[in-house]
Amino acid sequence: MLSSRVGDTGPQLVAGSNGGSAQCRVCHSVSADGSRLIAQHGDATYASSAYDLSPSGVTETQMAIGAEYPGIYPDGSIALAPNASVLPLPAAAAPLAATGLTSVATNVGTPMFSPDGKRVVFNPMAGPGVTNPTQKLVTMAFDLATLTFSSPVETADYSGQLVDLLRASDHT
Repeated sequence: MLSSRVGDTGPQLVAGSNGGSAQCRVCHSVSADGSRLIAQHGDATYASSAYDLSPSGVTETQMAIGAEYPGIYPDGSIALAPNASVLPLPAAAAPLAATGLTSVATNVGTPMFSPDGKRVVFNPMAGPGVTNPTQKLVTMAFDLATLTFSSPVETADYSGQLVDLLRASDHT
């Protein structure tokens, strides 16, 4: 993973190192404030590292619980993992006790927090609260103080439209 800062003469290596898949750290998510990055390990994508990014340098912390493409809270304090668990960062030693999400989805695809952290959007991949998961986007309110997810809204519904979308993309 490379970064560029004002004054740098060229890109600087921030995560991973030169070499094969064991050094690869390309697949990543970044907090909105730019203070934290989570990257998957190229040779074991279930393994993740959190990187604290600051003007004085980068600190890598191996996460106890991996998270592929998590949604990172804007200040980098927590991550919403695909298995619908909320992980404290940087170490992710154990999931935090969050409520409200698993009644809607137990597997969330590409979650993302709003810039103010009060909402989260995701593609429900599985769970009891949505018919035709994988075909929808769901938005929920989120309270960091209580780790509560609430008020689910199906923001987009593409149920039954996948074939039409694929056909349309073939003609563009």
